[in-house]
Amino acid sequence: IAAMLRLLFVSYALVAAASAACTTDQMNTIGSCYAAYNKAYGINDQPPLGPDYFEDFHRQRENMLAADSIAAKPAIAQYGVSLTECLKPVADCIVDSTYEQPPLSCSPGGDGHRFNLDRIQTAYQSYDPAYSIQIRHYYCIDHFKTILHSDDATDPNKDKLNQCNDDLDAALAGTPTDECKAYEANAQCYGQVYSDVCAADEVYEYYCTVVSLDYTLTLQGCTINCKKP
Repeated sequence: IAAMLRLLFVSYALVAAASAACTTDQMNTIGSCYAAYNKAYGINDQPPLGPDYFEDFHRQRENMLAADSIAAKPAIAQYGVSLTECLKPVADCIVDSTYEQPPLSCSPGGDGHRFNLDRIQTAYQSYDPAYSIQIRHYYCIDHFKTILHSDDATDPNKDKLNQCNDDLDAALAGTPTDECKAYEANAQCYGQVYSDVCAADEVYEYYCTVVSLDYTLTLQGCTINCKKP
C-alpha cells in the first residue's frame, strides 16, 4: 500500500509538470469517445465521466463476465478497440488531469489516474497478443481475480502476491536508488506467480505487462522488461 501511495504522489507530480494540454476540440473528441464507450456498456451518464462512472462501468463489465463468462470477452474487447481507435488522434495530449476537465469532469483526487491507467490497460488487453492470451488462460487468470477480492487467507497464491507487494514496500523504504528497478521487480513477481499457476510463460509476460503499465505511466523514462527469463 505504501508503494501505491508513493506512486500516486509521483503521478500527480508528473501531471503538474506535464507540458501537453488538450485543446477544447481535443477535449470534445475525448468526451465523444467516452460517450460512445458508455453507450456500448449501456451507461448513459452525463457528463460522460460523472462521479460514479468508474465504478458503474467496471460493475457493468463484471456483470457481463459473471453472466456469460468467457463468452463476454469478444464484446468487451471490441468496446476497448473502438475506444482506443477513437482516442488515437488525441492520445498524445492525455494525462491524468485531462479526465478532470470538461466535458469529462471526473472526480478529482485520484480518478484521473484510474481512468488514464484504465485507458492504456484497455488498449493493451483489447488487441493481440494480449487478447488471445486472456482467452487461452481465461479461467486461470479469473481465479486470481477471485482470490484478490476474497477474504480467504488460505490460498497460498494470495500470500505470494502479498509478498510481491511487501518486497516492493521494502525496496522503496527510505531513499531507494532506483525506483524503476523496484517496480520492475514487483511486476515480474506478479508475472511469475500468475505464470506458475497457469503453467504458461506467455501469462508471465501478459500479467507483468498489465502491472507494469501503471509504473511506466507514472515514472517517466522507466522501462520494464516483461520477457520471461
